[in-house]
Amino acid sequence: MRRRLVTLSGMTSKAEYLEFAGRGNILLVKSFVELHREEIDVSDTNGNTALHWAAFKGHADIVEYLLESGASFDIRNTAEGQSPFLWACINGDTRILHAFVTKAKGRVNLLLDDKDMRGYNSLQTVTMNGKLNAAFYLVQQYREAGGDVKSYLDATDKKGHTALAWSAFKGYHQITQLLTRFGADLDQQDVNGFGAIHWAAQKGHDEVIHTLLENGANLHLLDTQNRTPRELAAAKNHIAVTTALTNAEKFPKTR
Repeated sequence: MRRRLVTLSGMTSKAEYLEFAGRGNILLVKSFVELHREEIDVSDTNGNTALHWAAFKGHADIVEYLLESGASFDIRNTAEGQSPFLWACINGDTRILHAFVTKAKGRVNLLLDDKDMRGYNSLQTVTMNGKLNAAFYLVQQYREAGGDVKSYLDATDKKGHTALAWSAFKGYHQITQLLTRFGADLDQQDVNGFGAIHWAAQKGHDEVIHTLLENGANLHLLDTQNRTPRELAAAKNHIAVTTALTNAEKFPKTR
């Protein structure tokens, strides 16, 4: 039997409203909001609103409609303390990000600096999810809003990881290039003394290693256990990375 999408009275329920937002059914979302505007920010058991779901699933038309209709983008879910904007960052759709930025107006930098329970801001979130275009867009918006781009690039989560560290950890070569070009600190270390170069070495991401070395990352950087990036790569048997770091030690780049 086909599942019913409305209640017997013909009125959309709150649960269905959230489901419609996630599925991209803008007509039924509008129908609910027009009848129950005071409940536009109703949430599920995890604290996620319709705006959360539309942003996460990439439904730009619904996100734009909800924001125009007065939906709050400050509400945090209970699992990770994430706002609808941070869920939009997970998806990485620049049209959706732009809708939030436009709505934020005079407080764009506050929006972009906002962090969840783990300390992830917008740039870290798009980076760890591999969203290159979104990362470029956010840094540009931060700059246009008059913010200190360097502080945005080098912001850390609760374990001291920057966006560049996440990019190196994940092996996102193009994002690493982007963040480096914008001026991210190449040698900033986390609580375990790992810099981006340590993460790239341990994970065996040779393209990331080459980008970091080309831009002057310290290949002699020691973690809290006094290990160099080369030692980490060798311990994991990452031959290409170990070779690259060994050669860089033997033939240091002159500037």
